[in-house]
Amino acid sequence: MHNSIMITFLLATGYIHDFVMIQGIIGGICVRLPVSWVMSRITPVSLFKIGLATPIASSVQILLCIGFFVIMQHRYQTRKIDSKQKSH
Repeated sequence: MHNSIMITFLLATGYIHDFVMIQGIIGGICVRLPVSWVMSRITPVSLFKIGLATPIASSVQILLCIGFFVIMQHRYQTRKIDSKQKSH
């Protein structure tokens, strides 16, 4: 999947500012930089290998978004059930 297509999913979560900041830090610093460094140490060094860090980081960020969505959906469903039980 092309990186510009993948990044649109990440920008769609912009309304959750704290999560977007943490997600960006994890994707940029904790994934992209180490992957770039590791790829630069593999011989023969090529820009293609180093450039793979960007889509890998985007993939990790998408997985974080999916995980966050699943957790928030579960919390919403739990609160919805709890509010129904309290009203009865």
